[in-house]
Amino acid sequence: MPSKPAETARRRGCCLSMNWQEIPQSQLPSWNRRLLLTDASFLQYPYWNDAYRVLHCRPVYLVYGDALSPLAYVSILTIWAGLRIGVVQRGPVELLQGALTDEAISSLYEWAKAHGYAFLRFSHSDAGLLAHLAGSRAAQRRDSFPLYPGYAAAGFELVIDQKDDDRATLAGLHREARRQIRRALDAGYIVRSADGPEAVAEAWPIFAACSKRKRFPMYWPLESYLEMARRARPHECARTYTVYSEGCAIAAALVVRDRNTAVALRAAAELRKPSCSALLHWVAMRDMFRAGVRCYSFGSASPPVSRFKGRFFPRPVVCPPPVTVEIAPHLCRMWNAALPGLVAIAPALQWLARMAVVRSSSRVEGAAGAAELREPASD
Repeated sequence: MPSKPAETARRRGCCLSMNWQEIPQSQLPSWNRRLLLTDASFLQYPYWNDAYRVLHCRPVYLVYGDALSPLAYVSILTIWAGLRIGVVQRGPVELLQGALTDEAISSLYEWAKAHGYAFLRFSHSDAGLLAHLAGSRAAQRRDSFPLYPGYAAAGFELVIDQKDDDRATLAGLHREARRQIRRALDAGYIVRSADGPEAVAEAWPIFAACSKRKRFPMYWPLESYLEMARRARPHECARTYTVYSEGCAIAAALVVRDRNTAVALRAAAELRKPSCSALLHWVAMRDMFRAGVRCYSFGSASPPVSRFKGRFFPRPVVCPPPVTVEIAPHLCRMWNAALPGLVAIAPALQWLARMAVVRSSSRVEGAAGAAELREPASD
């Protein structure tokens, strides 16, 4: 039995031509605001996907139904790799409950076929929606585009459900986390926050140094982070938190958000005692809570980082494996045959990307005159 909203959507389709249409570029900023009223992941927001243009990927934004009161929305990251590939990160998004009917999904696949896509690769936190997406066309429970192991490719994430009161939230942390926060405050560490690309550029040497020390890959170049921060600024969807000791920056975290969850996208700290990492995340998560975001995500984790994150007692949220929907089966067969070879050379491609990051970091340091950061003057 269809839900009442779904039935309303179906009746609306009797009077209107129900199809997917592209959102004009001029309207995209308003969609950042609109999605903040929904449960959509930040991975579907224009401020996030437009940053991929620096990497020569083209995001396409579609709405389903009446342009004045659409029923569903999706951002498709379009990648040209000898054929046209569509990557949908944590989408599509229902703007009306039950709007993603069989007709709506079939219409999306017809749109993709008309625009020459070989396949669409979907990830989502809702296993039921992924099953629905896979039900009306040839589909595989696999990641047919594993060449970008970024945030959306993680199999799980660690999420903290915050409480209204600071004391109650703090009491829910492991005693070692509370001890580290107290010692960092006693050491005189100061945490400041700012939005916009300037704050990201200022913190970049800390991120780059930590990535080199721990051999963590930097999947985006600096320019992509700057573009993301610039587009997120009007909607207060990205903030950089920086820890200072005696006027020098020693740690930083870049946090992005949607309506429900703030995500520590990047976090790095110098090796020193006492540690400032717990204080950094504590200030960031409570600041985001005061902005109306109840959950704070550390992303995924592996040892030894997982031990630190475990002190905040986050709950693991398992993400279902992605679904690949074939739009042009003959092209998919060609892609699947070539995929093992592409995966084999992926480390070399990622090495080239890291070299580009090093060059970007060097340009920023040269423009600043020095990599050492100083605490900004008080207002």
